[in-house]
Amino acid sequence: GLLEEAKICLLGLSAGIEGKRWESASILRAGRLATLEMPLDDTSVSRRHAEVRYSGTAWVVIDLGSTNGTYLNGTRLTGDEWPISMQDIIHFGNVRCVVEILKGDERHDTRLHELGLEEKVWACSSIAVEYHRNDQYDLAIADSSAAIRLDPQNSRAYVSRADAYWMKGDYDLAIADASQAICIDPRFLLAYVSRGNAYILKHEFDHAIADASEAIRLDPKFVRGYGVRASAYRCKSEFDRAIVDATEAIRLDPKYVSAYVTRAEAYRMKGDYDLAIADASEAIRLDPKDMGREGWPSHRRLLEVVSETLWP
Repeated sequence: GLLEEAKICLLGLSAGIEGKRWESASILRAGRLATLEMPLDDTSVSRRHAEVRYSGTAWVVIDLGSTNGTYLNGTRLTGDEWPISMQDIIHFGNVRCVVEILKGDERHDTRLHELGLEEKVWACSSIAVEYHRNDQYDLAIADSSAAIRLDPQNSRAYVSRADAYWMKGDYDLAIADASQAICIDPRFLLAYVSRGNAYILKHEFDHAIADASEAIRLDPKFVRGYGVRASAYRCKSEFDRAIVDATEAIRLDPKYVSAYVTRAEAYRMKGDYDLAIADASEAIRLDPKDMGREGWPSHRRLLEVVSETLWP
């Protein structure tokens, strides 16, 4: 049969361009230059960054030697032409777009595109995880939001965004996203942990304990449930309960660093300094870089405090 008349529409997903659309029947050149069809005012974008064009039978994207790269569903592109499909996620540097309309492609098959949706959601979520690891929380939020846009019932994307929100200090937004994940999947344990962490940072410790307890009820071997509840008990100065939960977390996972830190802090507050030193030392052995987070004690600093108490 005859192909539809060629047309493409890219929809902006990143902050600053969210909801903006660029359409063409032939080519979209992306970059910082205002004369291009797709001008992007972002420092991560090169002057002439990439182009999306119609080859006569398919739509393709080409990186033009940009500094920060062009990515298709999480894969960095080389100088070759890369075919694109409906709902593909394209990154120009840190600027994210989704292919909203695609016409004139001989490869077009609605059923195949629908089957590919899960992979594209996975790509957004995977990129968000990498941004988490690099403490780039705004970018993690943007890619989690892209995954949610593609699949509004994706509970993992809501939790990923919730974790980024509470890392940034946006605790109410974190709680809202984790709550949405729980509505979608009431047995999703990580959603209770994420919301519990946000409650701890808001100093709403009883709510955190309730969330952790529900996670433990759903899975009595869920290590992070005990870890969150131990942290909440420590913050409430219920040190014996914190020690019990942290000990159970360590029994289930002897490499669970935060449980050693929580138990060490509880021991310190009880005056059991030798036990505190042992736990803090083990935490440092397991995590020499001491990648602590704001709101939780640093195990290296904890060891210093206990040592200063014993040997001023």
